[in-house]
Amino acid sequence: MNTPRADAAPAPLPVDRPTPLDLPTDLQRLRTDLPVAPPAFPDGPPGWLITRYDDVRSALADPRLTNFFSYP
Repeated sequence: MNTPRADAAPAPLPVDRPTPLDLPTDLQRLRTDLPVAPPAFPDGPPGWLITRYDDVRSALADPRLTNFFSYP
């Protein structure tokens, strides 16, 4: 899986779509340039936006990743 870069700029959310069937322009750019990116949520919670299928599968199968804040 790709390692996130420390200098990665947050991805703007929500994203605009050119048409309902096209990927958002920013998502296309992120898939190519920065497939694991910190999102810019309006209220500021931390997280990661993973944009490629193989990276998502790896992350979901990794027992080190969780959505529980109390998990070490």
